[in-house]
Amino acid sequence: MLISGVLYAQSLTVIGGGNYTDVAYKQGEGGSSIEDTYKGKLGFHAGAYVDLVLKKNRQQELVAEAGLLFDTKGAVQDYSQANLSFKNTTNLFYVDVPVYIKYRYRFRSLNKIYLGIGPYVGFGLIGNSKRTQTIDGETQSESIKIKWGSDDAVHDMKRLDYGATIRAGYLAVSGLDISVSYDYGIPNIASMGENIEMKSRVLRLSVGYNFSMVD
Repeated sequence: MLISGVLYAQSLTVIGGGNYTDVAYKQGEGGSSIEDTYKGKLGFHAGAYVDLVLKKNRQQELVAEAGLLFDTKGAVQDYSQANLSFKNTTNLFYVDVPVYIKYRYRFRSLNKIYLGIGPYVGFGLIGNSKRTQTIDGETQSESIKIKWGSDDAVHDMKRLDYGATIRAGYLAVSGLDISVSYDYGIPNIASMGENIEMKSRVLRLSVGYNFSMVD
């Protein structure tokens, strides 16, 4: 699909920017107080989109778009009580492939605004968990490599992620592209126990440049 998209694409947009990610942690049927200790974290992304105009008139365009992104995901678990504090930062690195059907509106100045919606699929590459624990004033730190797989007795996280994505932005006639996108993950990506559920959430702010691939 991506090869076909590149061959027939009319433009290429190279982007990069910041992420705010979370894992929507849930434990057990009735929930747990541990859920409140998970918070989002900042990260980054980089990649490119190709698009093909399906239909257009003087002011409006219907566009098919596919992307290939290197994304950071994860969350921070942070809690403390009495003489104990614990912080665990989970860093996950994914390759994501979003596909959008986009509506673009073109002004007289030729600048455009757009809104796209569609699915995405992601594949986990590497990851680590950085843990810091303080008991009675004594601090210990360690970094643990994420084990990918579906066996909850051995592995930590599942490689496959997928869900729905939405992207809105502004495309200037100069080629400047500024957008915001949000990914809503559907599957449980955690393998660390039968009662633990984690679903990825990614909010991106992107800045890029659009190159025309047609005369």
